Amino acid sequence: PSPGDLFLDFESDPWALEGGLEFLIGTVVEENGKPAYATLWAHDRDAEKRAFESLIDTIMARLEAHPGMHVYH
Repeated sequence: PSPGDLFLDFESDPWALEGGLEFLIGTVVEENGKPAYATLWAHDRDAEKRAFESLIDTIMARLEAHPGMHVYH
C-alpha cells in the first residue's frame, strides 16, 4: 500500500446514446487519514471525454506526488 493509492470505479450504460456511455467515474483516495470520495459525471460524449481526461490528470498528479502509488479497479 501507498498513501497515494487510488481506488477507481467506472459505471456505464451500454444502451445510452449510440454505443453506450461511461456516465460515472468514482474515485476514493486517502486525505488526512480518511477516505475521500469524488465523482465525475457525464451525460453526453463531450462530458465523458472531459471526465476521463480529468481522471488521467488526477492519476498523473498523484503519481508525481507518490511514485509508489497504485490504481485499484
